[in-house]
Amino acid sequence: MKSIVKLALAIALNASILGCATYSQPVRFYDASSCEYRITSLRQDIHTCYGEAFPIEYAVLVAAQSDSQIFREQLKTLAGFDWENERAILITALADKANNDGYHTDVKTAQDVLAGRPFMIQLYSHEGDLLAESNEPVNLRWIQAH
Repeated sequence: MKSIVKLALAIALNASILGCATYSQPVRFYDASSCEYRITSLRQDIHTCYGEAFPIEYAVLVAAQSDSQIFREQLKTLAGFDWENERAILITALADKANNDGYHTDVKTAQDVLAGRPFMIQLYSHEGDLLAESNEPVNLRWIQAH
């Protein structure tokens, strides 16, 4: 029993030292029609929900409180991105209220992703690999560079 506790503590310590993401579950999100997706099976889930394949390569997750100025500014910046042409989708994650617009997470997932921080943007591959993240707003070049 002691060795299991020691192992768990060592893993937690290494994760905090290495700066690993605190939210380890596959991010689940939804569209306006309540179809459920997982970041780890994005292409398959889109095919299942839409009945056809879309060449999605990336998912960008933006998380914050709904009244956050940084959140609103980030969404304005991202509005200029040609999501379909770039084969990407935008997912919003609001930690303080339910959101049913576009691709979105539930409140609990948003809170878990934020892990107490006021803002987070994450870039995922279509396989669910976290490619990059930032606690500061990013520009479109940041997304394209990763």
